[in-house]
Amino acid sequence: MLKLFIVLISCCTVMCAKIFHFNLHKEERFDGMNCKSDEVAKRIYPCPGERNCNDRYNPRLCLASIQRSYPACVCKDGLLRAEDGSCYTNEQCDKWKCPGDHEHYECASECDNVCATLDRQNKTNCPIRKYDNFDICSPRCYCDDGYARDDKGNCIPIEDCDKLRTP
Repeated sequence: MLKLFIVLISCCTVMCAKIFHFNLHKEERFDGMNCKSDEVAKRIYPCPGERNCNDRYNPRLCLASIQRSYPACVCKDGLLRAEDGSCYTNEQCDKWKCPGDHEHYECASECDNVCATLDRQNKTNCPIRKYDNFDICSPRCYCDDGYARDDKGNCIPIEDCDKLRTP
């Protein structure tokens, strides 16, 4: 039901954009805009706005309304805006978000591999569900395969977890 709603809203938004913005495919000049080498000047709408590293896994829901577009320097195709204002590839966003060794950013289960709870829950065996009927992911930093978080939050090899339990 939610997927149908998202599709309907998306279609309505596209139709409204075509009706109220007559120059969708016309090449437009943006004099005076000094975009960086990894950016391009183009018109964007407040919603959905420019794709960025933080919300790239979240669906973009915009209510069908008349919005005014505005010229802006946006990241070139295949790049995403980071909090520092730079444009990164999807992989670079992951490393930028997760500076620790042996971790990466993804949209996965609610559980990460944690040494203290490996026997009860982990990335592949996660009892936590956000919603009963939907498999919704949690975008965040996770330990790489074969690694788990120690009591300081660092990702260490899973075989080293046993060393933490013995005094």
